[in-house]
Amino acid sequence: MKLTLFERCRKERMNKWLTIWLFSISVFYAAVCTPLFHIINSDVLLADTVLPLALDLLMQVLNYLFYWGAFSFVLYAVFRFGFSNCRSFFLIYCGAVLFRYVANLLTGFLTMGFPLWREIVSDYLPYLIIDIVLDIALLGTLNAILYATVRRYALYNKMKRDAFFNTHMMFQRLFDRKNPILSAAFWASLIPSAVQLVSRVIYDISYGAPTGPIDLLWMIVYYLSDFVFLLIGLLLIIRILNGLYISEEKARLEDASILPNQPK
Repeated sequence: MKLTLFERCRKERMNKWLTIWLFSISVFYAAVCTPLFHIINSDVLLADTVLPLALDLLMQVLNYLFYWGAFSFVLYAVFRFGFSNCRSFFLIYCGAVLFRYVANLLTGFLTMGFPLWREIVSDYLPYLIIDIVLDIALLGTLNAILYATVRRYALYNKMKRDAFFNTHMMFQRLFDRKNPILSAAFWASLIPSAVQLVSRVIYDISYGAPTGPIDLLWMIVYYLSDFVFLLIGLLLIIRILNGLYISEEKARLEDASILPNQPK
């Protein structure tokens, strides 16, 4: 399905901003957070301070921002341009995921020292591949949800898709199950939160029961934070969707005001 010149320009602009978003987060995470993580956890004095907790929170927020931003752009693009015109968004995400984990691994080696090659292959490479595949699987899960929505509403015709998009982008309230785009935004926020929650449950089961009231309190706080991040993610995704929509409408109005004055 061919896009108009205006739509191609909007898509290219979205590609640029998605690339900046994902790679900026990845570079900051790898260049700042990863070395600090190794330095703090290898120092007994620093490990007993509040620094590990603060750094863990920062890294968690950056991880969420990575997914929230990527999923927002992909969600908007699928409903706006159709699946067939969204390959570039998927490729940018996959490239950022690959860069993210490789950069983290390399900065960790630069901070703590490079292991032997056979240790890299046996101890690090399998986990690197698993992390990359899991991140791509998260986007695959969202794509499956978006594809099911596209099929349900038969959004294969451009005119029907445009009418659907313009109607449902006008959000009336935060939770609206009758709005497919808003429902997809909820899933986009739920997917990374659900993965974090499952990983936390697995860790707690392997670690064992809380050793005291303080340990139990921290466990409860961590689980509550997952639900808080779910709500924050939904709000941010809606904000990004609204921002993209408003920016496009402003650009459309500017084009409409300029074109009639162009020389024939």
